[in-house]
Amino acid sequence: MAQKKTAAHSQSSAAYRPRRASVLAAASLAALLVAAGCGGASNKAGGTDKAGGTVSAPPVELRWVNTRNGEAQPFLDELARLSGGTLQITGDEKFENGEVTAEADALHVVQSGQADIAFVPTRAYDFIGVKSFDALMDPMLIDNMELQQQVLTDPIATEMLSGVSSAG
Repeated sequence: MAQKKTAAHSQSSAAYRPRRASVLAAASLAALLVAAGCGGASNKAGGTDKAGGTVSAPPVELRWVNTRNGEAQPFLDELARLSGGTLQITGDEKFENGEVTAEADALHVVQSGQADIAFVPTRAYDFIGVKSFDALMDPMLIDNMELQQQVLTDPIATEMLSGVSSAG
């Protein structure tokens, strides 16, 4: 039996989705920057060449699949700012656009090594057995930016992210 959504429910759900996406984006960005180290791959990066010029490493290019369409732009902007351009994202901007299984499929693409990053909401991790984000799925648990910031800077965020390593 299908449930009919009220206009108020739709509005509150729609207003809540960006907060969840920004929690995910911030957590993902933190993990990405830690994993990649915001540095280049060259041993000479940061040194000087024979002529006395600065040697800079080429940017690290990461392949991604994005199931969230336009929601990723703040993540990309922050990545560019924090990495100083040393990390670049390329790949599928509209992975399986509109498909019911897109989020789970995106994570499977990363597990298979065909992409480095999947931009998905935290609920998607349940499809691959990661339970560490389950608390974030409680409706209206994080309902303001101050609380979101507290969660992201608390050691619990690191614990939640560590759950992803078990998924491969």
